[in-house]
Amino acid sequence: ALYDTKTPVGEEKHLFISAMTMQPTYGKYYTYSLLFLLLYYTIIITIYKFREKKWIKILVPIDLSKVDESINYSESIITYIGKEFANPNLKISDIAKEIGLSENNTSLEIKNYTGKNFKPYLNYIRTEKAKKLLLETDMQINEIAYTIGYNSAHHFIRVFKELEIDSPSMYRKNKGGVNDITNAS
Repeated sequence: ALYDTKTPVGEEKHLFISAMTMQPTYGKYYTYSLLFLLLYYTIIITIYKFREKKWIKILVPIDLSKVDESINYSESIITYIGKEFANPNLKISDIAKEIGLSENNTSLEIKNYTGKNFKPYLNYIRTEKAKKLLLETDMQINEIAYTIGYNSAHHFIRVFKELEIDSPSMYRKNKGGVNDITNAS
């Protein structure tokens, strides 16, 4: 700070600068900028090298005469489920093994064809069969449960209620099934 002690208080003070020099203080910023750019390009080059890594593909010749292009896996899977839905131990692995696909591909085929995953689709098929049995037979609820592939009547009733809102007995009563007392006369 400059203090002018010769000029009395209250009078104008004038300051004259005869020479001025500036020292560049941004030299360290150049250094930091260069280090940053070097680090940035190192990272970019490293990422590029990893992406450039080529995977070796092994091509196995196949006999095209043995490939049946008319195979429709979705229809085969749905047909298999339609035949085996009453099996209480039916699993996606069983279907995949039977059809000759992986479990993931079998699941994808079911989802693409039906719009449902395996378990919900299986429950849907079983429920549709149960509705038919409820209306056309006088089978007990637990008999129907075991007939369509459930190991317990309780589980069957829970699944049925999730899909149809009503319990199986209420469904039979509301739809006028064989066991309905009002239709018995």
